[in-house]
Amino acid sequence: MKNKTTKIIQYCEHCDKEVKCNIIEKYEVMNTFGSEASILTKRAYCPNCHNEVWVGELHNFNLAQREAAWRRQNGYLSIQQLEELLTKYNIGKRPFSVAIGLGEQTFTNYLNGSIPKKSTQQLLSRVYNNPSFYLELVEQNKNLLNEITLRKTIVAANNLINRNETSILFLYATYLLAKCGDITPLQLQKMLYYTQACFIIFYNKFAFTDECEAWVHGPVYRNVYEKYRDYKYDAIPQPLKAPELMSQETSILNLVIEYFGKYSGKILEQFTHKELPWLKAREGLSENDASNRIIDNNLIFNYFTDIKNKYKIVSLPDIQLYINNLW
Repeated sequence: MKNKTTKIIQYCEHCDKEVKCNIIEKYEVMNTFGSEASILTKRAYCPNCHNEVWVGELHNFNLAQREAAWRRQNGYLSIQQLEELLTKYNIGKRPFSVAIGLGEQTFTNYLNGSIPKKSTQQLLSRVYNNPSFYLELVEQNKNLLNEITLRKTIVAANNLINRNETSILFLYATYLLAKCGDITPLQLQKMLYYTQACFIIFYNKFAFTDECEAWVHGPVYRNVYEKYRDYKYDAIPQPLKAPELMSQETSILNLVIEYFGKYSGKILEQFTHKELPWLKAREGLSENDASNRIIDNNLIFNYFTDIKNKYKIVSLPDIQLYINNLW
């Protein structure tokens, strides 16, 4: 991906005057408290002497990016994702904290930068990705919430559940089915998984935040499985029309179709069986043990970020470098 450049007027101590600096956005491999990660940074450079110019706002941005990378590497939700929980479930900080079984002040502390213990982080991740699980917790703790708060957050969670089939995940599934035409449920699951992977590799973000489970035959998105399960080994009927998506989305989905869609579901299954996220989620299980264990989205993010750096993937066709290794 090309570096992005903007401008800002700032004092350059080397030239001893105000200059119109170039702000360059680029990915850098940085140390994140003991390990390395590819991080989007913003740096200002003087157009005259070409030295870096210190800008407080950019410095704070880079520090925040570094902390966010550390959180991803260690399986923690970002501060932004924690804030999203309150919006998703239409609830305040203190009532949300008690609704999921934490102390009244605990979630506020996490928003202010405190790091949850691992078991609490796993709880927060499940709540973030699974509104049905959130409703179970609310039911357990409903006596701690006032009636208005309880009603509002239940409505918000149910709305999220009801919107499942119009979610980004289902829109992408419909696009893949419409453009390919001959996809089995197994193949669709793996193409959605590699859609997630390619968004991470090329755009440094998730395609969707739905939970992915580590089944015997590879990663599975349960809601999609439930919709198409009756087709078993047969091709799913092709939709008449693909949904309209943004160009960024279609470029990745078309990439997945071109580079992964040419393989059968079984071949794609074999690919995922060689990758750390599925293997890690199934640690301790035998080859044929049924499981609904969640593959941590942060583990998926970290793994495919490392793949991007290892294979020096820059342009879309570079994904073939990784596929060649999977063979």
